[in-house]
Amino acid sequence: MKDKRYEQVVDAYLALPNHSERVNPVWHRMLRRVAEGVTAILPIRDGRDIRWIVLQSDRRLLDEHILELEAYLQGYCEPFFRDIRYFKSNGAIFSEACKTLYTDGYYSFSSGEGMEEPIAAMLHLWIELDSRRPVIREVEVEVSSFTLRSKFHAFIATSQWQEAKDVLEIIRQGRYVNDENYQFLKIQWLSSQNKWGDLYHSADFVSVSQLEHVPTKIKEYLLLAYYDRELAELDTVHDFEQGVKQYEKTRYRIISVLNKTVFQDHIPHLRLMAYEASHREDWALLESLQSKSNDDTSSQLIARFLEKRKFEEDVPIEERIGTYITERRYSEAFEWLYNLETSPLVMKYAAKIACMTESDEAFIHANARWDVLTDKEQESLLQDPNCKSDLKLVLAWSRDKQIQPDTESPSIITWNFWFDKFLQPATKGEDLDKWLRMMESEQTGIAWNDTALEQLSDFMMSAAVENISGKQRSILESAFPILCSEIVTRKGFPDNRAEHVYTYLMELMAEHAKRNQTNSSFWLQLTEGLLTLDVSKVDVQWTKTFAWFDKIDASKIMLPTLLSALELFLDFGGPIDEISGLWMKWTGALGNSIVTLERDIVSGWIDLGRQMNVSTDWFQNIGLDSDEDINSDKWHKIEKCQVAIFTLREAAARRAVERLKPRNPLIKYMVVTVESLTAEAKAHAKHADIVVIVTACLSHALFYGIQPFVKDKTAYPRSSGSTGIVQAIEDYIENFYL
Repeated sequence: MKDKRYEQVVDAYLALPNHSERVNPVWHRMLRRVAEGVTAILPIRDGRDIRWIVLQSDRRLLDEHILELEAYLQGYCEPFFRDIRYFKSNGAIFSEACKTLYTDGYYSFSSGEGMEEPIAAMLHLWIELDSRRPVIREVEVEVSSFTLRSKFHAFIATSQWQEAKDVLEIIRQGRYVNDENYQFLKIQWLSSQNKWGDLYHSADFVSVSQLEHVPTKIKEYLLLAYYDRELAELDTVHDFEQGVKQYEKTRYRIISVLNKTVFQDHIPHLRLMAYEASHREDWALLESLQSKSNDDTSSQLIARFLEKRKFEEDVPIEERIGTYITERRYSEAFEWLYNLETSPLVMKYAAKIACMTESDEAFIHANARWDVLTDKEQESLLQDPNCKSDLKLVLAWSRDKQIQPDTESPSIITWNFWFDKFLQPATKGEDLDKWLRMMESEQTGIAWNDTALEQLSDFMMSAAVENISGKQRSILESAFPILCSEIVTRKGFPDNRAEHVYTYLMELMAEHAKRNQTNSSFWLQLTEGLLTLDVSKVDVQWTKTFAWFDKIDASKIMLPTLLSALELFLDFGGPIDEISGLWMKWTGALGNSIVTLERDIVSGWIDLGRQMNVSTDWFQNIGLDSDEDINSDKWHKIEKCQVAIFTLREAAARRAVERLKPRNPLIKYMVVTVESLTAEAKAHAKHADIVVIVTACLSHALFYGIQPFVKDKTAYPRSSGSTGIVQAIEDYIENFYL
C-alpha cells in the first residue's frame, strides 16, 4: 500500500500557479510516477525558462538516476549542477508536501525557451527504458550491502585504512546501511587506528553512547576512547584525586555505556568500574575489583578509593544485585553474582543480565548456573512469567553455540553451525548466504571455548578435503574475509587455544581461497600468529607459505605482500636458499618494472636481497639501486628527533633503523622489545617524539600501559616487517615534520 503522501505531492504540484500548462502525455506519466513512489521529473515554469525537479525518496536511486538523466539531456538544458537541495518549511504548499517525504533532498536543472518538447521526448525514452529495468529485489540490495561491509572489515583487519575509508564513503553515499550501523562502522574505522581523540570528540560518540542497543565491540571502543582522553594520563602519574574530579565532571558522557557492559578483562574497563564504584561509595564492589587487579597502578587506584570507606549497613547481596538491575547497572550486578551460590533467584538475575548486555561471558555464566539447578527448579522458572522470556533466550544461546543439525533457523549463528550446514549437501546456498550476513553484522560467530574451538577446527579440516561445487566455492570465498577478520582482530590474537583453528583455516584457504591481495594478507597474519605461538614450526609454515606464493603470478600489486612474507621468515630463521629463490623468481619476472613501485617497497626489496647475499648482478641487470640522494632529502631539515619502536620482532626493527639512519644522523632510534609494561618501556614512550607501535602479537598490558604517554605522537605500521616500519615512520615525518 503506497504512502498517501505521494498523492499529496501530486495535488500540491497541480495547485502550483506555475506548473507546466502544456498538455503532454509525458507529464501525465510523470504525475503517475510520483503517486507510485518512483523517480519522477516535474517541470515548474520560471518566467520563460523551466526548472525541472527530480524527485525520489531513496537517495541511492536518486543519485543513480540523475547520472542517467544527465546523459540523456545534455545539450537540451543548462549544465547540470549535482548539488543536492532540500525542501524548506517556507509555508509553500508544494514544499511542505515534499519536505517530509523527500528528506534526502532533490536535484534540479533548468532549460531555456523552446526546449520543453525535446526534453519531453528524451524523458519519454528514459521512462520506457526505466520500465524495462530489471527489478532489484531487496535481497540483492542486502547482498550489495553485505559485500561492502565484508570488504570494509577485511580492509580494517589488514590495516588498509584508506581503502576501508573509501568503502565506508560508498556505504554512506549509497545508504547501504541505516544511520546507526553506519555510525558503528565509522567508530570501528577510527578505533582500528587508535584514533581515540577523534572518536571521543566526534558527534558519533555522543549519539551512539545513548543508544539502547549497541554491539559489544562498539561499547568497548567507546569506553577506551573515554578513558584514553579523560583519565589515562592522570592515572599514569598516580594523580588519583584529580582523576576523581575529572570523572565526576565527565561521567555523564560514559555512564550509560559503562552500566550496560559486562566486565571485560582489560585495564581501562577495570579502572572505569573502580571510579564508578567510588562515586557510588560501593566499597564491596571495590574490594571485588581489587581481587581482579593485576597491575600496580590499578591496585593503588583502588586502594586509594578504599581509604575513604565509610561504615554502611550490611545489605544482603541478593538485594544489592536486584537494586543494580533495577537501576540498569548490569556491569556491577554481574560482578556480584560471583559471590552467590546458585538458586532460582540468582538464576533469574543471571538470565536478565545476559539478555540485557548480550555478552558472551554473561550467557556462559547463566548457562553454567542453569545446569546446576534441579529439574524441578528449572521447570518452575520456565513457568515464571517474570523470567520465562529471558531464560528462553539464554537456552537458545546455549543451543545455537553448539551444533544442532535439526535446527534450521537458529537465533544465534556460529561458525560451527555454518560449517556443519556447509558440509551437508541438502543445505541451500541462499541459507548459507543469509547466515553469513548475520555473522558479518555481529562479528561474534566464534564460540571461544575449548570444545567449540576443537569442533570448529574439525569442520574446517573436513571442508578442506571435501570435493565442493563451484557454488560452494563461491560461498566459501565470501566467508573467508568475514571469518579471518573476526579471528585476527580479536583481542589476544594469537590465542593458544585456537592454534588448531588457525592451522586448519590455512589448510582450507590453501585448497579453496583465491590467492588475491586480501586473502594473502590474512594468510600472512595467521602465519605470524602461529610462529609467535610456536617458532619451532618455522619450516612447516615456510613450506605452506612458499606453496601459497609460488602459485601466484608475479605482479606489482602482490609484491608488497610477498615482501612482508619474506621478511617474516627471514626474521624467524626460515631457509635462506628458498627465500632468496622466491625473491629471484619474482625479480626476474617483473624486471625493471619494480622500480615504478613506491620508494619504500623498492628499497625494502633491494635490502632484503642484500640481506640474503643475492648477487649484485640481479640489481644491475634491471637497474635497481638503493643508494639515495641524501642531499636532496628533506629529512635534513629535522634538527632533533627521538623515535621509539615497540615490537616483538627486533631484527625487523633494526633493519628498518639501518635503512633510515643515513637520511638524518640526528634522528635517534630505540628498539623496545619488552613483553610487559616496565619502567624502561614507560620511559621510552614518554621521552620519544615519535612512538611506533607494531601491534602484531603485542601484549595488551603493554599496549594499554604506554597509551597515556603516546597521545598524538604514534605511528602504526601495516605490517611488522622492516618495510612496514619504514613506511610508518616516513608517513609520520612527512605529515608532521616536513
